Amino acid sequence: KNWRGYHTDESVLDLKAILEALPDQTKPTILIGHSYAPTIIIRYLHRHYYNSTLSSSLRPPPIKGCIFLSSALRSSVNPIPNGGHPIFRLPVFLLRYLQKQMTKAFVEGAYHPDTDPRLIQESLQANDGNDMWMAKAYHTHHEWATPDEWDNNNKSAPAVLVLHGKDDKIVPRESGQELADRVHATKLVVIEKASHQVMEEQPAQVANAIMMFLQESF
Repeated sequence: KNWRGYHTDESVLDLKAILEALPDQTKPTILIGHSYAPTIIIRYLHRHYYNSTLSSSLRPPPIKGCIFLSSALRSSVNPIPNGGHPIFRLPVFLLRYLQKQMTKAFVEGAYHPDTDPRLIQESLQANDGNDMWMAKAYHTHHEWATPDEWDNNNKSAPAVLVLHGKDDKIVPRESGQELADRVHATKLVVIEKASHQVMEEQPAQVANAIMMFLQESF
């Protein structure tokens, strides 16, 4: 992608294109997003689904549910500003120089201390392999969804499950609580012994919570 291609609005258009390309437009769909991704889902619903001017025969498949993991809305309790952490304002060559230290700090915050050391090592290696030009483009172009974007969807909003690690040091649990409150979540599940990468740290707990949500909601 080019530099602008990593803007949140471009990701919203990517999601729109994917959904419109699904071969069966009648099957109910559940959208799942982690961290920044729920913003993409909320903005898609706001701009292109509930406010769509297309006829019903041309609209994408019905969105019946959303699952948001370790996320937030733009608000005073969300410590991450639009544009990501201020460190991403640095030139790319400095980000590349600092990459190992940035990876170490992220992994220490994103995983609970009791996480399997093998998973920690895999994450360290994977994050050290990130392209820092792409990382800078992605983070600096992120714009959190606002509460108003969801409030405008309230009349026909889908069922929502919010999952958050109890010890999330990247997006604090308070942000997940606020997200759940503002989107009128069907259920908020706080995962024990988990930080930001909750689906990796506690896959069984997350899978069970999702299965219960699906069984109770549909």
